Amino acid sequence: MTTTTTTISPPPAPPSPRAATWWEDWRAWSYPVALQLGIVLSLSGWGLMQERIMTQPYAGDESDDDDEYFKDALFLVCANRLVTALFATLWIVFPHIVHRERLSRSIKALAPRAPWRAIAICAVANTIASSCQYQALRYVSFILQTLSKCAKVPPVMLWGFFLLGKRYPAWEVGLMATICAGCALFLISGSVVSAASRHVPYHLAKSHHHSSIASPPPPSWNDVGNNNNSDDDTNKGESQAALIGIILLVLYMTFDGFTSSYQDHIFRKFRNLTTANMVLHSTTIAFIFSFASLVVGGNMDHCVYFALTRPGFAAHVAWLSLFAATSQFFIFETIRRYGALNFAVIMTTRQVVSVLLSCIVYHHQLTIGQWISMIFVFGPIYVRAKWKAEYEQRGRSKSRRKDTDDDTEIAMATKIPVPKSVDERVDKLVQRLMRRFSLITPRRSTSSPT
Repeated sequence: MTTTTTTISPPPAPPSPRAATWWEDWRAWSYPVALQLGIVLSLSGWGLMQERIMTQPYAGDESDDDDEYFKDALFLVCANRLVTALFATLWIVFPHIVHRERLSRSIKALAPRAPWRAIAICAVANTIASSCQYQALRYVSFILQTLSKCAKVPPVMLWGFFLLGKRYPAWEVGLMATICAGCALFLISGSVVSAASRHVPYHLAKSHHHSSIASPPPPSWNDVGNNNNSDDDTNKGESQAALIGIILLVLYMTFDGFTSSYQDHIFRKFRNLTTANMVLHSTTIAFIFSFASLVVGGNMDHCVYFALTRPGFAAHVAWLSLFAATSQFFIFETIRRYGALNFAVIMTTRQVVSVLLSCIVYHHQLTIGQWISMIFVFGPIYVRAKWKAEYEQRGRSKSRRKDTDDDTEIAMATKIPVPKSVDERVDKLVQRLMRRFSLITPRRSTSSPT
């Protein structure tokens, strides 16, 4: 009889922790950095393109030698919404294509998950806000427009109060008042008019009198008094341009604040509504609305003619739309993964970068008071993000402490030790009750009467 001995081999050694986690560690810091760079670069490029289109002239071709400014902001909104709608469609359908799912399922994913009426309200309000935002660059500087995006938080708070019944702490209201004061300081500290508002009157005079005036006459002593009148006319024109631009910015902040609050209301009411689905249908409706407005208003022919006769304009519009569409992915992915507070800090950084790039590329001259006013605008936003994170963390700790107290009371009543989490508490409580019930029932069934 032979006995066989079996040897138990030891388990394989676990892989090296460094080899197993280096990719995760690299992705943990590289992915948020990539999202931040994507937001800053795409929105900074978007800002430079809109300033180039709305504030700089375009030279004509061989048939038209005069320089001309582009004046219809609704055409830019129409082009942006078309590209964004195509991008959102690809965003929704691409995962289904990768997983090789049926075409019917991809089409079903494109169906709206909220009523058309609610989405249309957001789309129309957003179209009006974007049109006012672009058109304001015809009258005021890009830097003032960027600062107004920081000052749109008070309208968002007001719409949130009236539509959603939100309440805001006193420190947040104080920071918003500081931002508004910084914007007011920027207005009174220097010129805020756009380059287009300064050059359009000169351009019109040059185009109307080019054939009759060969060279300007030499200055004389009689022109000294006329120079004062021309300065008064220039100041009056700049004041009118600034007033029109500020009115457009106020309309932009009002409609944009309503759009943000109403979108929040829709997402709360319809839980199965995804961000990509909302972007797809809102931009589709916005494209139809803006395209119909251009056709009915008779401006589509002029926009198409301008794009065909002004070299470089079509490429700038394409880059503008591409930057606007790609920024949506970075924005929503950042909010989904890292929250709205981190996104607010990134957006503030992007606005600072946009202001610096605009000053470098387009040679804006700012006074010392205007630079100081930007500290009063951008500084409270960073402070608000920090304080809001601490405020929410304090609220979570209070709620967690309250849940722990409730768990302790239940545990004391049932004589169960306090577990670490709520799920463990529920499981322990259910198991103990079932165990007690199973012990009591057999005793009652097997007991004999005395």
